[in-house]
Amino acid sequence: MARRTTPPAAPAGARERRRAVRHAADPAAPCGCTVLNPRAARGEVRVRDLSASGAGLTLTRRVKSGTVLTLELRSADGGTSRTQEACVIYAEPKGAREFAAGVAFGDMLTDDEVRALLGLAPEKKKAAPKKKAPARSRA
Repeated sequence: MARRTTPPAAPAGARERRRAVRHAADPAAPCGCTVLNPRAARGEVRVRDLSASGAGLTLTRRVKSGTVLTLELRSADGGTSRTQEACVIYAEPKGAREFAAGVAFGDMLTDDEVRALLGLAPEKKKAAPKKKAPARSRA
């Protein structure tokens, strides 16, 4: 199951720039992701975390900051998929043949889409408080 993560504290004097809560992907039931660009880091990538505004990815090919990727995101059960443009914000070596990248989505995902892609149960909507009927006067 994916877990909700909070971003690390921003360094002193810096402000947190993330616009949405980031959820760590569950390695046992991962959100699938394929890079569709013919010239970019085309192929399968691993989603480390996902939010409405972006994702943390692990790629097997180097990609440069500023590159725009077309990603196909899909839930582990195949019930939800979404094609999404994303700009690489950072990319750095993670190991011998892996690269960690952070991407920002061109269009934000809805909370329901994020939850569906990660295999999380839909968030329960809070019912609006009932309004009291005006009191009737007895005549």
